[in-house]
Amino acid sequence: MRHSKLIIPLAAIALLGAGCPVGIKQQATGADGGLYRSQDSGDTWEHPAAVPTAKGVGTIAGVDAMAIAFDPSDPRAVYLGTAANGLLYSYDDGSSWTQAAGIASGRVPAVAVSPADKCTVYAALANRAMKSTDCNRSYQIAYVDSRAEANVTALVVDGYNPSQVYIGTETGEVLRSADSGATWAVLKRFDDPVRKIVISSRDSRTILVGLRSRGISRTTDAGATWTDLVRNLDNFSAARIFADLTEIPSEERAYLHASRFGLLKTSDNGDTWQAMNILTPPESVTIYSLAVNPRNGNEIYYGTANTLYRSGDGGQSWVTKKLPTSRAAAALAVDPEAGNILYMGAARLQK
Repeated sequence: MRHSKLIIPLAAIALLGAGCPVGIKQQATGADGGLYRSQDSGDTWEHPAAVPTAKGVGTIAGVDAMAIAFDPSDPRAVYLGTAANGLLYSYDDGSSWTQAAGIASGRVPAVAVSPADKCTVYAALANRAMKSTDCNRSYQIAYVDSRAEANVTALVVDGYNPSQVYIGTETGEVLRSADSGATWAVLKRFDDPVRKIVISSRDSRTILVGLRSRGISRTTDAGATWTDLVRNLDNFSAARIFADLTEIPSEERAYLHASRFGLLKTSDNGDTWQAMNILTPPESVTIYSLAVNPRNGNEIYYGTANTLYRSGDGGQSWVTKKLPTSRAAAALAVDPEAGNILYMGAARLQK
């Protein structure tokens, strides 16, 4: 079948141009982008997009979303990374939005908030990792790569030791800072772009790294040694083509991996994998996003170009819902406290 990919604009389109409210010049791109919120697990959707400014109320309805993140200490604080319009944040469950100071344009594929300090926020931006220590009032460069092509593609903060921050790059490096972004060291160089980094919520020494076309690699000693899990995935055709990866926090050593093959589950940190019983045959649909209810691992969601798939019994059965947008479900996230609240970031596809 022919696969589509999420559109990643090469040129950044500024949200705040010539003093205009956010999105004022984006009518041609359509108004069904940005973030959607459901309070009934995806049955119905709201489309909060307002951006109050001193010059009027703008909108984020024209942006393409890439990443959704929560503040671990305040689930009402939601962050939205976009494909060309920088970083936005909301302190009211996504009902209204504010542009992060200094990140009004550019590609932001990953965002993370320190669990120790809600005002410390990290964002991936081109070949840099940006950091705010004043609740988004300003951002400084915490990391920059001298190579323009070495975009930061993944970013995560250690939940047990928030001074440890990990980033992954388009050129295959995984780096760690042990001092909240002041200095960095390369832990591993892969021969494939890094797409996601997931730190175990039970043991932060265990880290899984998703690679664009080489599956997943794992460390259980905080990066001292690595195990390539791609051979463990090769029992399933095209499972090494990475789409998304998420932990199942309510189950020990359990993860879900979305790939070109479909959906796989491991209960042993990736040593073995089992195919999930989804509705579509292997390699017949492209999955763009994946989410699990952190309080109930039986509640699983994944998104495609036009459909949301939902299971309430650990993948034994599924319900499908048509997306409320013409764009793909580029990002999914379940509210960490209210499991019935689901967020979806919408983005256009490039054929």
